[in-house]
Amino acid sequence: MKIGAMNPAHSRHWWMIYHWHPAEYEQWTAMPPMAEYLSVHSSSRSVFGVGTGYVAFGHADRLFVEFVLARHGFQSILEFGTWSGVTSLYLGIAAAMRSIPFWTCDIEDMRLEEVKRMWLWNMLFEKVNLLGGVTDVVVSRVEQPDVFLLVDNGNKEYEAETYGKYMAQGSMMMIHDWETEVKPEPMVKIMADNGFVPLYFDVAEHFMCHCRLFQRQTIPWEKPQELRKVE
Repeated sequence: MKIGAMNPAHSRHWWMIYHWHPAEYEQWTAMPPMAEYLSVHSSSRSVFGVGTGYVAFGHADRLFVEFVLARHGFQSILEFGTWSGVTSLYLGIAAAMRSIPFWTCDIEDMRLEEVKRMWLWNMLFEKVNLLGGVTDVVVSRVEQPDVFLLVDNGNKEYEAETYGKYMAQGSMMMIHDWETEVKPEPMVKIMADNGFVPLYFDVAEHFMCHCRLFQRQTIPWEKPQELRKVE
């Protein structure tokens, strides 16, 4: 079955709380509340009009990504968790528009054939077990300056803690599935322990998205400037 031709009967999954799939427009009893329609849980979620079975991002999540990309000049875009590659393709196009590289990884290559045919010159996929400990191939990517990293793989707390410590000052990490798979309190502590501070949380909450952004301000062996004593 082609990615754009999903049967409406198959558009709903157990994690979907709301049912506002475009293919079911004739069954809508009212216009959907925007908070529901934009949610990552909504069966409306899509990128390029691709069915929900291949897209983990909601409309509100993309709004937040667009907000961040519009404000900052990154030198590379990275992604933990390729899966079908539909969101990867979206991020890769955003990177190509900026003439910067895009890199993504997953434990297996699960990209759709349609996605592989569209893979661009600046995009690189690598098979990596992110939960198997630190690997040089990942460190070499995240330690580059001005990185935008989207963490949307299995164990986000582990990945943030394992690789956040290698990110350069000024680089940013966006965590997906906030308040669903990811519990805010332990994740905020993990990020703070590695020198990250929350960024644009007010915007994320306003957009009702399931992502949160952090920027690295310090490295663990340095004290924040305001805490250093003048000798």
